[in-house]
Amino acid sequence: MTHSRNRLLALGVLGVVTISLVLAGCSSAPEGVRGPCPAPPVITPMNNDDLDWFEETAVIVDDYAQQLVGFDETAAQGCVEDAGLSWRVIARDGEYFAVTADYSPQRVNAVIKKSVVTEISIG
Repeated sequence: MTHSRNRLLALGVLGVVTISLVLAGCSSAPEGVRGPCPAPPVITPMNNDDLDWFEETAVIVDDYAQQLVGFDETAAQGCVEDAGLSWRVIARDGEYFAVTADYSPQRVNAVIKKSVVTEISIG
């Protein structure tokens, strides 16, 4: 009788775990990736007003930042800031924000939908 009782108890525990896992999958948490961050970009220091530096840096930063599409906002922002870059949200859930017109090839602009990065641009 004890063997049957242990088996029923084990099945009950498995049922609770299964229900918990199913319910966890139904949460409203973001579905974006949470890391690890891509390898940070290597950016050479700027020499005076070198226009080539701006173009090269923008390409390097864009290649890096595009890997963050699909990350949740908090993780993506952490990756960008840890890489020594600037982070700016330009739109959230369909609402676009006023932003400055200055250009920085080391600034990542993000569009966020339901806490997930859906688009990235540089500037």
